[in-house]
Amino acid sequence: MVVCEGLPGGGDPGRLSDYDTVATSLALLGDAELRELVDRATPLGTGIGGSSARLHVSGTPVR
Repeated sequence: MVVCEGLPGGGDPGRLSDYDTVATSLALLGDAELRELVDRATPLGTGIGGSSARLHVSGTPVR
Protein backbone atom coordinates (compact mmCIF):
# COMPACT_ATOMS: atom_id res chain seq x y z
CA MET A 1 0.00 0.00 0.00
CA VAL A 2 1.24 3.50 -0.81
CA VAL A 3 0.17 6.37 1.45
CA CYS A 4 1.04 9.95 0.56
CA GLU A 5 1.66 11.52 3.94
CA GLY A 6 0.09 14.80 4.94
CA LEU A 7 -2.79 14.32 2.54
CA PRO A 8 -6.03 13.99 4.49
CA GLY A 9 -8.82 11.94 2.97
CA GLY A 10 -11.96 13.62 1.79
CA GLY A 11 -12.17 17.08 0.37
CA ASP A 12 -8.54 17.90 -0.45
CA PRO A 13 -8.60 18.80 -4.17
CA GLY A 14 -4.83 18.35 -4.53
CA ARG A 15 -4.87 14.84 -3.11
CA LEU A 16 -5.71 13.04 -6.34
CA SER A 17 -3.22 15.16 -8.23
CA ASP A 18 -0.50 14.22 -5.72
CA TYR A 19 -1.36 10.52 -6.02
CA ASP A 20 -1.31 10.82 -9.81
CA THR A 21 2.12 12.48 -9.72
CA VAL A 22 3.53 9.79 -7.42
CA ALA A 23 2.00 6.96 -9.47
CA THR A 24 3.35 8.36 -12.73
CA SER A 25 6.82 8.91 -11.27
CA LEU A 26 6.95 5.34 -9.96
CA ALA A 27 5.61 3.90 -13.24
CA LEU A 28 8.39 5.61 -15.19
CA LEU A 29 11.14 3.99 -13.11
CA GLY A 30 12.94 0.92 -14.32
CA ASP A 31 13.41 -2.09 -12.06
CA ALA A 32 16.91 -1.05 -10.97
CA GLU A 33 15.82 2.55 -10.28
CA LEU A 34 12.84 1.37 -8.25
CA ARG A 35 15.06 -0.99 -6.23
CA GLU A 36 17.48 1.89 -5.48
CA LEU A 37 14.61 4.11 -4.35
CA VAL A 38 13.22 1.42 -2.04
CA ASP A 39 16.67 0.58 -0.70
CA ARG A 40 17.21 4.25 0.29
CA ALA A 41 13.86 4.45 2.14
CA THR A 42 13.91 5.17 5.87
CA PRO A 43 12.65 2.12 7.81
CA LEU A 44 9.66 2.88 10.06
CA GLY A 45 8.99 -0.48 11.67
CA THR A 46 7.77 -4.02 11.28
CA GLY A 47 4.48 -5.54 12.35
CA ILE A 48 2.06 -8.31 11.52
CA GLY A 49 1.52 -6.87 8.02
CA GLY A 50 5.23 -6.64 7.25
CA SER A 51 7.71 -3.79 7.16
CA SER A 52 7.07 -0.14 6.36
CA ALA A 53 9.39 2.64 5.25
CA ARG A 54 9.26 6.30 4.22
CA LEU A 55 10.64 7.71 1.01
CA HIS A 56 10.08 10.77 -1.17
CA VAL A 57 8.70 10.50 -4.69
CA SER A 58 8.63 13.73 -6.71
CA GLY A 59 8.87 15.70 -3.48
CA THR A 60 5.96 13.85 -1.83
CA PRO A 61 6.64 11.81 1.31
CA VAL A 62 5.33 8.26 0.85
CA ARG A 63 5.17 5.40 3.34
